[in-house]
Amino acid sequence: MPRISAPVKLLSYGDLIEKGEYKLHYRFERAVNLRKGQALLTILPAGRPAGPFNVVLEELPEKISKASFDGKVLRVNGDKVGVPRGAKYDSRLAVAKIQAARLTANLQHLRKLICASAPPKSAVFLLDAARESRFKSGFERRFVSRMKEAAVSLAMGAYEAGAGGMKGLGFGMTPSGDDFLGGYLLGINAAEMYSGKNLGLVKERVYTASLGSNLVSNAFLTASFKGRADERVNAVIKALFSPSGRTTEKAAEELLAVGHTSGGDIAAGFLYGFYGVMNI
Repeated sequence: MPRISAPVKLLSYGDLIEKGEYKLHYRFERAVNLRKGQALLTILPAGRPAGPFNVVLEELPEKISKASFDGKVLRVNGDKVGVPRGAKYDSRLAVAKIQAARLTANLQHLRKLICASAPPKSAVFLLDAARESRFKSGFERRFVSRMKEAAVSLAMGAYEAGAGGMKGLGFGMTPSGDDFLGGYLLGINAAEMYSGKNLGLVKERVYTASLGSNLVSNAFLTASFKGRADERVNAVIKALFSPSGRTTEKAAEELLAVGHTSGGDIAAGFLYGFYGVMNI
């Protein structure tokens, strides 16, 4: 008799997933990316983070070629996946009002953690110049030089030149420059939420100049522009805006473990963006 497969159980789904039909884009060992035009849907197994474009299943099916979502029903390879009540992940940034002195202390603590523990080839050299010595080859040195030039432009308010000069720089599926810019947009959003300033034009200028041809990077940039983040990033933000800051070490450790350098790049961009616009 044919083996009857148990129905796949959905654990969470993102709040920015667009309705429609998705087709396979790329499969990794523990993640499947599907696309609908320029829209991204990422299917992950249990233990991976909830996120604005993520669907987390109890188990990852061996083969996934297509998926569809209509806001209420998810189908994977045509098979219906139950969407339980309360499974929708809220990706809004966990920014809270705390005393300025406490926030300053938390920011300084987070910066020290990042500078001490981030991957050696991450963009954290923009926060700690001593890290530049870890980039040895000609390509790496050019990368450092171009990132620094773009970061100066961002700091000076030349957002198009800064974001345009940084996008696509670096290594990996999501280059360091893209991850930094996503973190930078999250930092601007967090500063806007905390301070009450209207930073919409700044975000628009950075976001528009940051978009490129990388589907995954563009999805991250779009979420960041909208002030949305996955569980790992939001855990750091929640700790940062906590009166105690007691969970900062664990949250920072988990974020810095993301990708080859992505977690460090995002964290560096967040601090750079937050500090930068809070001085506007």
